[in-house]
Amino acid sequence: MSVIIGKLGTGKTLLLTYLSQTIKLLTDEIYSNYPLEDDKVKILTFKNLDFTDRTKLVPPDDNVILFDESYLYIDGTSSHDEKKVHSGKIPWIVLARHFGNRALFTAQREGMIWNNIRQLASGIIIPISLKKPVAKKDLFF
Repeated sequence: MSVIIGKLGTGKTLLLTYLSQTIKLLTDEIYSNYPLEDDKVKILTFKNLDFTDRTKLVPPDDNVILFDESYLYIDGTSSHDEKKVHSGKIPWIVLARHFGNRALFTAQREGMIWNNIRQLASGIIIPISLKKPVAKKDLFF
């Protein structure tokens, strides 16, 4: 499980899309919460990870799940309330690696990601801003 953090326009979604194209060479099961024009990438929502909701299909083992703008699903600033709402998803987050599942989450700030996800993440990636640097008058190199 990894987290990609970066400001608006720094290429988080682009990085997820690029990774989906390289990862599909390694696995047949890729899921995303945003549409990709690729038959190999299936759409899924955060509700699909709820073990207590038998009406939703949990993705099979050995897959990759891409969650762009994950704070839309889990508010990292109100974790107590989120534990009640998403209690069925906590087992998936905790046990994902045991089933060969890999997940990539994005957010604009670290605090926007749910604490359970941040603590279990094997890596936090912060992309370099793709915006052109602006020269200031007072700075000398």
